[in-house]
Amino acid sequence: MRYFLLLLSVFITINSLSQKKLALIVAVGEYPAASKIKPIASVNDVKYIKAALGHNGFAEKNIDTLINGKATKAAILKALDRLAANANSNDIVVIHFSCHGQQIRDQKTIELGKDEDDGYDEAFLPYDAMAKYSPTGYRGQNHLRDDDLYPLLLSIRKKLGAGGSLLVLLDACHSGTGTRDESFAVTRGEPIPFPDPENPQDSVINLSAAEAKQGFFETIADSVANLVVISASSPHQENKQVVVNNEELGSLTYSFYKALHEMTADNSYGLLFEKIRATMQAHIPEQIPMIEGNVQQFIFSGKYKTKEDKVYIRVGTPGSSATRDSVFAVEKGLMDNIANGATCKIYQAESKEVYANAVIKRVENFKSYGVAERG
Repeated sequence: MRYFLLLLSVFITINSLSQKKLALIVAVGEYPAASKIKPIASVNDVKYIKAALGHNGFAEKNIDTLINGKATKAAILKALDRLAANANSNDIVVIHFSCHGQQIRDQKTIELGKDEDDGYDEAFLPYDAMAKYSPTGYRGQNHLRDDDLYPLLLSIRKKLGAGGSLLVLLDACHSGTGTRDESFAVTRGEPIPFPDPENPQDSVINLSAAEAKQGFFETIADSVANLVVISASSPHQENKQVVVNNEELGSLTYSFYKALHEMTADNSYGLLFEKIRATMQAHIPEQIPMIEGNVQQFIFSGKYKTKEDKVYIRVGTPGSSATRDSVFAVEKGLMDNIANGATCKIYQAESKEVYANAVIKRVENFKSYGVAERG
């Protein structure tokens, strides 16, 4: 059996021009009594996020906040429009949501936005949302769906251009289907998806609609800013709060604050996420935060770093005894930010000469498979 040294390499260079740093913080902790939504400690998050951003060059006048009663769905959409209007090429933008999250039945038709393969949209609960359907009143119209956010985030990315950066932090539950741990006082999500008898779930899910979905990370022109989204929990977990110095706050908020105070400006979002994950799982081992986007970008910058990751690979697929094979396995995967299409260089062990170029073709959580130009 032969082993080779694999060099995974990502290299992008963008010149950093004049940059302005803008932020929007949305925090809803106290909902109207009629909503039947339990209170959470979202407002405590605001001072931590502001402190973290201020420590990294965000001026107070450029940090917009919507708290409790001011964070209605209409106000949030207006603030995002205002953010897009104020943003210029190469600027840095951060958006932070601290509120309840809930699944809601997907739209009725593809034309209206029906696009989820599980039949549910992920949504945030603004101040004027309610957790339960009412045939004479609330039908989910004030839920802030992922479909609502997509065009607004894309508009901001277009204004920022390729030299800008957009970071979105989601300190809320996405689905609320996980088991609640009673040792934590509060979770940030409604455990039951929003029931909508006017829009019952199909017995057969339309996968073609899901495939046509325009998500945050669809393939678009290189002229838009990198979007990095960090979520407090995986899509089917609840997001639990933590207690720090006798004060409850969001697990992602605290971990973000702590990580930034341990890092320098020349660190990447990938390293930031690793520090966030370590802090979160020290408090809540079973909670799995997630990150999407190009994590090789420097924090709050339009620049990117060179990543060279050297690992030894095994020729062939599991169970194969071949000593020559163009297919190989790597003990790194999605959790190590390896993506389909990543390019590689393969060296024979102890050699500085390139043996073959290769491409990663399939990625699992902790393992990837690639194909080399030659075996």
